[in-house]
Amino acid sequence: MQLENIKDFITYICNTVGPRPCGSKEEREAANLIKDYLSSSCDSVVLQNFFAKPRILQHLITVLVVIYTLALISFYIYPFVTILLLFVLLLIAYFTRCKSLPVLEFLFPSVPSQNVIGKINATKKADTTLIFSAHHDSAYVMPFFGLNRPFSLFIYALIIFLIFFLLILAASKYFLFATQLSWGTDVVNYLTVTAWEYDSLLPAPYKDIINYSSIGCIVTYPVCASLNNLLVTNTPTLGANDNLSGVSVVLALAKYLSKERPQNTDVHFISFGAEEPGTTGSKVFVKEYIKNGKDKAKQTKVINLECLGDGILCVAQHEVVVSAKHCSRIINLVKKTAKEENIKLRGVKVIGGSTDAAPFTWYKISACTILRLDKWGVPVPYHTLKDIPDAIYEDELQEAFKLCVSIVKNVDKGKYCTPSDDNK
Repeated sequence: MQLENIKDFITYICNTVGPRPCGSKEEREAANLIKDYLSSSCDSVVLQNFFAKPRILQHLITVLVVIYTLALISFYIYPFVTILLLFVLLLIAYFTRCKSLPVLEFLFPSVPSQNVIGKINATKKADTTLIFSAHHDSAYVMPFFGLNRPFSLFIYALIIFLIFFLLILAASKYFLFATQLSWGTDVVNYLTVTAWEYDSLLPAPYKDIINYSSIGCIVTYPVCASLNNLLVTNTPTLGANDNLSGVSVVLALAKYLSKERPQNTDVHFISFGAEEPGTTGSKVFVKEYIKNGKDKAKQTKVINLECLGDGILCVAQHEVVVSAKHCSRIINLVKKTAKEENIKLRGVKVIGGSTDAAPFTWYKISACTILRLDKWGVPVPYHTLKDIPDAIYEDELQEAFKLCVSIVKNVDKGKYCTPSDDNK
């Protein structure tokens, strides 16, 4: 690969390899091409092989829609079952997305994936390790993200409201029914009472309010059911922006540092596989990295790069859904470096989704993600068929590259890296 511009790598991979869903031969081919490219710049390059669940997030959406459907049906048969099902739905959603636990993974097959890890050694004794990372797998199309932004946010909020609304209706019916029972013989059949038996004992005003309110859940059910079609498809994207744009900057940085080596900093260049199914590649790397030396992990800083082809340049300070509040010191480093270079940079909270920086933060390794977002806080284009090389801007990539080069130089000098620098 002879590349003149940073964007050339994106175009090359999209034209010669194409979409790269997790576990596919195309993902493997892309990893090997990245390895070959890094080999010309780095002192060492290795492939880290592992197994991943390729469509676990899509399966999660389908499971949640099915549970909600059963809960709505149960409301008119056994309301107590509705309460149980909705609690199960919320627990699955919480533990899989917010706590990143493998709740459903045992149900689905595994596929091989791989991380590519390159390293350039410091010219002197290294006292810091700096990691630049991105991911080379591509997502499946999610039509939800192709909708008008305000409308898609409305749909998302409506679905969350309907889940809790149905739970409140079922719990209210259950509670009101309980107040009509005398504790003793009646309680034996408490949990198996049908909806018709509930209605026969409920006070008329409350019964009518609850039952008429439930009609709203029926009328809006197609919105919830459509979520499966809006988020689950079998069509992979080219992933030019998400996230060959990040990989291309990582490779350009490796090429630059092969000639302008840092003196006191070892620099790693990582392209993760299996990011789309839930940052699997970065989780595997972090666990292995810590196993090989906790002291080294404490001296490590991670700059993850994501969706850099178009939009407002940002640094993710907090990935809310996955509870990853990134290190303030490394965010301070990125912000002050950007200011030095006259690069406009916005600190943001990422409300939905997660990046490969999150697993590092969970394990107390200093990390953050540099990315580009639109005014609604979403990458553009994102998980759609419009995520092609033509949507990528070379000057946006160059600006991110310039920022990364300056970050390396500042880290190598120890600038903005100590507690005393935080308030400067």
